[in-house]
Amino acid sequence: MSSGIYAIGFMDTNRLYVGRAVNLKNRMGVHTYHLKNQTHHNKGLQNHFNKYGIDRMYFEVLEETDIENLAVKEADYYLEKIDEGYELLNSCGFVGQDFVVHRNGNADLEISEGEFHEIVTTWQTQFLSDILPDYVID
Repeated sequence: MSSGIYAIGFMDTNRLYVGRAVNLKNRMGVHTYHLKNQTHHNKGLQNHFNKYGIDRMYFEVLEETDIENLAVKEADYYLEKIDEGYELLNSCGFVGQDFVVHRNGNADLEISEGEFHEIVTTWQTQFLSDILPDYVID
């Protein structure tokens, strides 16, 4: 399977984990392995897995895209899913902790939509630059 943007959610909830992967099939397996073994890096996602179980979990490919576009596309999907009324269960490297972003302003991390997009895109672009040093990402 190719690279792209994905979401992990649980039926009948409004919370999602949105992520990116160079290999979507492999990434789904890694998430599932860690959730089943209680070792997932994202405490919010782990708590939802513990509460709702694997039978109510779903993994959805939001978009297949080239590796070079992963960072920007993921940030775009963060905002799209927030606009659709979802709360995101994402760990974020720029704050170093799990957080939930709400559209209604009651956010654990209160920044504007533009600032959020810029920070996430910058953070992810740096991440991609680190793992793909031969690429120019701007």
